[in-house]
Amino acid sequence: MSLPFLPLCPTGGNNDHEAGGSNAPYRPTPAAAEAMDYALGMPELEIVRNILEQIHAGDEDGAKEQACATVDGWLSANKLHLSLRDEDAIWATLLRNVFPNAPTPAAHNGVEDWLPENYVPGNNKELFYAMCNRYRHLRLTEEAFARLRAERDEAEREYMDRDSQLHVFMQGHPGFVFYDYVRKEEPPPDDADPQLKAEWKRIARDYRKARLRWLRLDDRVRREWDNVLDARNFIREWIPSPAILKPRREPARPWFYLRNEPDTSDEDGL
Repeated sequence: MSLPFLPLCPTGGNNDHEAGGSNAPYRPTPAAAEAMDYALGMPELEIVRNILEQIHAGDEDGAKEQACATVDGWLSANKLHLSLRDEDAIWATLLRNVFPNAPTPAAHNGVEDWLPENYVPGNNKELFYAMCNRYRHLRLTEEAFARLRAERDEAEREYMDRDSQLHVFMQGHPGFVFYDYVRKEEPPPDDADPQLKAEWKRIARDYRKARLRWLRLDDRVRREWDNVLDARNFIREWIPSPAILKPRREPARPWFYLRNEPDTSDEDGL
């Protein structure tokens, strides 16, 4: 691209001693500099446009989010690149390359804030960023589920330890009885040592608390799993059927039928 004739101004002052020698470099006027920047920027835009159109992402973990970050990185590198944000053809190409199976957006009249976004994309750019957000939502939901499941597993180990401790105590001290069904210990023998009675009460209390914590976390894991299933479906369908509405068999767990039994103890509040 050729440049029009543009006036130049010297690098120095108006006086000869300020302007320097006759071989001193000249600098463009503001108008000339702006025109030159525009002209020289055209090839750069073509390069960046080509780079954006070559960005692809498979189904590997993190690949979609990495592609989204790469696109944002190029577009935010300088103000010149921002002009590419308005080129719908670029976003159409990015959708084909990064999210080839993106679902068709649709309006949602159900539960508010259930979808990862609160708008219906109206063009390719909005759909691209909505899909970026949905993959980020999936990652964060799965990470939250993993943390909660680890907490639940730790609580289950503690509960089993307390259960073992309870039964070891009963085996070693005849007359001390604990009823699993009502989760309540029988009063200790009248002639038992006071310290032994206090230890028995502590062990029974710790068992109940550990069991209650495990069951509560287990319930939360089951609810959070619904969120994971929803997050996975959000990348396949714009408005999937909520996982909580789908029937599925509950996994077995010890004393499952006791989990909603009222507790007769006043020591179990957590």
